[in-house]
Amino acid sequence: LARQPQTGLFMTEVLSFTRLAFRLADAVKATGKLAPSATEQLLLLSAILNGHEADFPILGRLSQRPAYFQELQNLLGFLQRYDVTSSDLETAQLARDQLPQSLRAKCRDLALLQRRYQESLQRLGLAEPGQALNELGRLLEQYATGQLDPLLSQQLSFLEQLSVWVCGFGELRDFTPQEYRILAWLEKLSDQLNVTVLTDQLPNT
Repeated sequence: LARQPQTGLFMTEVLSFTRLAFRLADAVKATGKLAPSATEQLLLLSAILNGHEADFPILGRLSQRPAYFQELQNLLGFLQRYDVTSSDLETAQLARDQLPQSLRAKCRDLALLQRRYQESLQRLGLAEPGQALNELGRLLEQYATGQLDPLLSQQLSFLEQLSVWVCGFGELRDFTPQEYRILAWLEKLSDQLNVTVLTDQLPNT
């Protein structure tokens, strides 16, 4: 901040990736679908599994375990953040020479669970949790490639004067594919993109 030409902090915003997605969506007046709350997600997963255990030979056996639906909720969130689709899981299920039978069976169950979960969200008119980052990536791509309405593009023109600093990554986890896509577009659009690295000492220093 001390090296920036501005003399005050009023132009500085500290945002997570998700808050950045909401910030830019608001700038172009985008109205996306609401995502279900954590409790609603658990209820959806319970409705998909309970009473349909025969459809899920592996996951169905564990559905009565305490906190099991929370584990599934976290797992589905992980799959979405890392761009693992039901088609990917079905492909893994067919990898007979590469994966043991038990793991392929789990992939089959997860693919079905993910598909039914997404169908339930679509039927209820809800967005998949974490979808905001995918929407942000598409919005940045549309702006960068001239596919966005000119009036909306004007609302995002401030991106070209931005100095972006990304802090707090690399210590506990790497960027997800969603975040990499956002950073790639920000690098093309903003005045500068800086990613900080936490380290005790830089090589050759």
